[in-house]
Amino acid sequence: MRLVVSAAIAYLVFGISQVMSDLGGRSTVHGTWVHHPTLGRAVLIGAMWFTRPIYEASCSTPQRARGIAFGIARDLSQIIVMTGVVWLCITGATHLTSNPVLQAIGTATLVAVIGLFLMPLVEIVIVVVMMVLAWPLDLFFPLKD
Repeated sequence: MRLVVSAAIAYLVFGISQVMSDLGGRSTVHGTWVHHPTLGRAVLIGAMWFTRPIYEASCSTPQRARGIAFGIARDLSQIIVMTGVVWLCITGATHLTSNPVLQAIGTATLVAVIGLFLMPLVEIVIVVVMMVLAWPLDLFFPLKD
């Protein structure tokens, strides 16, 4: 049950970060929904954040399959790491107290602290993992001239 809750929270966090990234970035890079943002569009983009690599690869690169493969691998590695971090936070909070309200507050606090301070270091680990994954992906999807 903790793993399912961790995956759901990680999915929600990445959806919120995608919406915030779109709203805070250059409008030429992101979708047209940014020009006239509404709550419904923001919810849709937040719920469909995992489709972004497919959309970006189909629009911007002549090598669509390679872009989609690398985008999916990047998103999977990020969601796996974030799910693990949230699961550790939930487990840590449940060991500290048996009160569900304090567990929720403790989990939210731990996720916020780890998200602000440790996730940039975790991104370095993700880069190393992606370098290892890039080798077989390069074999299956070679770079064409």
